[in-house]
Amino acid sequence: MINQQLFENHELAPVHSDPLPLSVSHPLWLFAVLMVIAALVVIVRIFYRKNISEIVRAFLSMSVSGQLMREESILLKRASLLLTIIFNLTAAFMVWQFGAGLADKLPLVLSDFGRFLLFALIIALIYSAKYLILKLTGFIFEINREADAYIFNIFLSNNLFGMVLFPLIVFLFLYPQLSDSGILFIAIIAIAMLFFFYRILRGILIGRASSVWSPVYLFLYICALEFAPLAVLVKVLAPR
Repeated sequence: MINQQLFENHELAPVHSDPLPLSVSHPLWLFAVLMVIAALVVIVRIFYRKNISEIVRAFLSMSVSGQLMREESILLKRASLLLTIIFNLTAAFMVWQFGAGLADKLPLVLSDFGRFLLFALIIALIYSAKYLILKLTGFIFEINREADAYIFNIFLSNNLFGMVLFPLIVFLFLYPQLSDSGILFIAIIAIAMLFFFYRILRGILIGRASSVWSPVYLFLYICALEFAPLAVLVKVLAPR
């Protein structure tokens, strides 16, 4: 009699009369991708710990960055390659997580995994095109040293940004409901902007050290190949 009274007139009334099946929050491929990224992070941490320290020092110091460019260490190149893969995968994960509305704009891509691969490919193509444009610019205007220095600067920024993104994607994997949070989206954009503006600042310093320094050409490059793609990406991914 007492138990019956406890459950009568309860404010938390049941919504469904029958039990509901447990819904899976994540597809299996997403867990596999996360494990691949985690494995790459572990490999870098174990086998290239010294190179990671050098990359961090180079990111903070122009002189160390120039020294690493002159040394052209094979181990550093291997570490940079792994870090570049980590950056591409983590960035694609972020775009996939926050860009759920892009599914309607990609009718030819039928699966979530297909969209993820497409995002990773687009990110890789964007930076490949940027590197090619910089190399051609360096060749045409005979500023190969400055172009190579700025390309290395982009590598440093992306490599470290990928490592910063890794714990964030783990957090999003564990709490997918946070992808709808505008606060988390703004926080990630703020971190990306810090890396972005620091990269631009280093690029300006590299340009000022050149004998053919031209603030007009530098301004045009920054607007066309740095600010414009970033503005389009934020506009597409911004939660409605």
